[in-house]
Amino acid sequence: MRSNPLVCLEIDEWTSHYQWMSVVVLGRYEELPDTPKYESARAHAREVLQKRTMWWEPACVPTEKRERRSPIFYRIHIGQMTGRRATPGPVEATS
Repeated sequence: MRSNPLVCLEIDEWTSHYQWMSVVVLGRYEELPDTPKYESARAHAREVLQKRTMWWEPACVPTEKRERRSPIFYRIHIGQMTGRRATPGPVEATS
């Protein structure tokens, strides 16, 4: 994403074959480096993520040398967003 900041993100929520949602976001990646300029944005990201159990685990997996890496924080500037949703019809709702 550093070399090509144009990104696409898809988020899906699936309840059943007849009930689901999907959102696709197209935008531009912006890394939030550990500098004073981004201190507030990084603090906000950390605060939001800490409400999730083990939010840090994927970002801080030990490397081959067993050293811990600090997480990379970033944001996506949304250029376009679209989505789809399916809801059960009368027949599916009774099954």
